Amino acid sequence: MSTFEKIADKSSTICVGALAFALGDPSGGIVVATGLGGLAAVGIALRKNCAKRARENAIQATIVALRDTPEFDGVNLERANALLQDRQEHTTLNSGHLIAAYKHGAKEARIAALVELLHATIPFDGDTNQIKTLLRHALTAAMRSCYDDKDFRAQLNEETLIDIARKTDGLTTTVDRVEKRTEKIEAGQNEIKESLQDIQSNFRRLQEQHKNDPEAALADLRDIAIELNHPKPHRENWQDLIVYITNKVQQLQATITRYEQTSPEDGNANARSEIARLLRERRYAEVQKLFDGILEMGRDGELNRRLEEAAFALEGKADLALIENRVEDAYDYLSRAADSFAGIDPLETAEKRFAYHQRLRSHGDRFGGEGFDFAVKILEAATQSYNKLKDNKALRSEHSRLQTLVEKSNRMDDTSASHLLKEVIMEYLPLLATYMHVGHKEDAATVENSLGRALNTLVRRNTAANRANAQPIEDVHLMELALWHLSSAVDYFRSVEDMEKWAGARNNYANARKNYAVLFGNHDQEKFLFEALEAFDDALTVITREKDFNKNVEIRRDRASARVCLGQMVEGNRGTEHIDHALKDYEEVIKILSNSDNPRLLAETHANFALMRINRAEHNNTQEPEIHLKGALRSIERALSIFTKKAMPNDHQNAIQIRDYIKSRLSALAG
Repeated sequence: MSTFEKIADKSSTICVGALAFALGDPSGGIVVATGLGGLAAVGIALRKNCAKRARENAIQATIVALRDTPEFDGVNLERANALLQDRQEHTTLNSGHLIAAYKHGAKEARIAALVELLHATIPFDGDTNQIKTLLRHALTAAMRSCYDDKDFRAQLNEETLIDIARKTDGLTTTVDRVEKRTEKIEAGQNEIKESLQDIQSNFRRLQEQHKNDPEAALADLRDIAIELNHPKPHRENWQDLIVYITNKVQQLQATITRYEQTSPEDGNANARSEIARLLRERRYAEVQKLFDGILEMGRDGELNRRLEEAAFALEGKADLALIENRVEDAYDYLSRAADSFAGIDPLETAEKRFAYHQRLRSHGDRFGGEGFDFAVKILEAATQSYNKLKDNKALRSEHSRLQTLVEKSNRMDDTSASHLLKEVIMEYLPLLATYMHVGHKEDAATVENSLGRALNTLVRRNTAANRANAQPIEDVHLMELALWHLSSAVDYFRSVEDMEKWAGARNNYANARKNYAVLFGNHDQEKFLFEALEAFDDALTVITREKDFNKNVEIRRDRASARVCLGQMVEGNRGTEHIDHALKDYEEVIKILSNSDNPRLLAETHANFALMRINRAEHNNTQEPEIHLKGALRSIERALSIFTKKAMPNDHQNAIQIRDYIKSRLSALAG
């Protein structure tokens, strides 16, 4: 039962449902509709000259409902009560309006309830930010509803919405948006979405506005999130919405770029260009019609051409579904696109499925959740298709499935991640044995690299999940196994002079060596850490030459972590020098990531940078710890502006703990 349903259970008034509806709770409409069932009784009471008592009861119930609502926590409602008593024509439960509305059905009743809520809010709108926020929520709910119904739109725009918004301080942006979209509707345009350029412009403006008027900026940011198909924007905070919108804009831009990249030989070149233009303007309904038209026309003509056209259209429908967060629909479209080739080229079906998993996995990378799950599902189907054909590419598909599951574990808490990683590792072992059996040495080395990395991650997550306990001997054996597999991969790639893959494996080996030193090294810690640093340096030399920026970032971050560990172990100038070198590595990484489209990695880097600044502050050779602690606080605040409690709960909680620790240390130093 939602909050508003509970309130309604106590008060049994329509105003509660209207309040719920205005705040974005879908149960509000149900509550209003249910509450209207009792209006016949109100009508009888009026006919028995009980109107005054009915009105007073309604006002009292309104105030009770407001008091029990989190948005009005701590708000003085005495003035609201007085205004409701004095202004009978604007009472939230104006019986005449609602009974008349009741005769016309639930939709009209909902309109009337919302109209009354808006009118009742106006007199005491200026009292608190919470009440101003409520009105903004109500206006947003009204706008969403009025776009879908011409009569509803006319009533709200002409009689209520614009007039109320104009009289309310700070709502000019809302008025402009309503009028702009209304003009589009009246001009016969079905699309009411703002263009990508408009959204990006508004997004930048709100980030500036947030400094001076956070409440207003948050309300408008929620409007943008609604535009970008966020399911529950009113339940998210500023940081959550910033991350969501950033990822959505990047997703849409990447999709547009893919359609813009075409060649004259492409039979769909003109269609691609038009699709890119419509996507940029976010005219999704027209894009959908275009794909439907391609599917319809593709029923005639030469078979291969028809299949290619169908695949193109279904892939496009999947792109739209992912943009609108309909991941299961996207999976269905992509599966249909692949299956269309089954009758004439089963191998093409398998290849399509394998290629399509990247789109679903990318959605998982950006938004977590079912993107990873459906990527795994389509890879399982690809593996089955390859196996039916007795094609060894089934092993490649299985490897990608396991890699996707490891990526999924990064979005999970430590305990859940450990369980998943154990299952993945048990599946890696037979895959490696099969590659070795068939003599595919390069593929075997690639799997060993992935397996070693997964083992290293498992030990790290095990350690985090059991911080209070001594490290079990099993983790020592797992880390030694990780080092063995990674060393084997390093040796193979060096032997075939594949320096790029060698550098990647060498970096993974160095990272595992560093973790082994920190967790289990005992008196050999310093020796192992120097070995890890040497390996990091080797890998970075090759990666810098290859101009692989992603690997450059990864190696610098890992090397910096090893240097901090050394700095903590060594006293005096040598210790602080190691940490200072680590800080320089991270400054370089932040520069690179600031121009990239990976906000999650940037947030992780800021969080780790904060930890390094803490270590620098607490080193026995540091003279002014406050400087480093204040820098650490700035870094962790930047991380928290990206980490979301919902999508990245583990990272969010860790960052909160780091921030609290920094603040306590600063307070202790100040005291």
